[in-house]
Amino acid sequence: MHRTQILLEETQYLALRERARREGKSIGQLIREFVDLGLSGAGGKGARERACLQKLAGLFGDGMDPRDHDRVLYRDP
Repeated sequence: MHRTQILLEETQYLALRERARREGKSIGQLIREFVDLGLSGAGGKGARERACLQKLAGLFGDGMDPRDHDRVLYRDP
């Protein structure tokens, strides 16, 4: 393995820390999984993007149903 450093926004770090706690993983392990998803060529670009979005759904753990995207995208109450 190679060691690297990255800068995260505070909200990114807090969300990753919480997700790592919930899943019983390290932040580094989560980041490696996200990188693998982003770099995988399996299924073409559309499938790769869907896989990334599915993996990230719920990252912020606000209890919102991830299928309720209109409310988030369009700020619809």
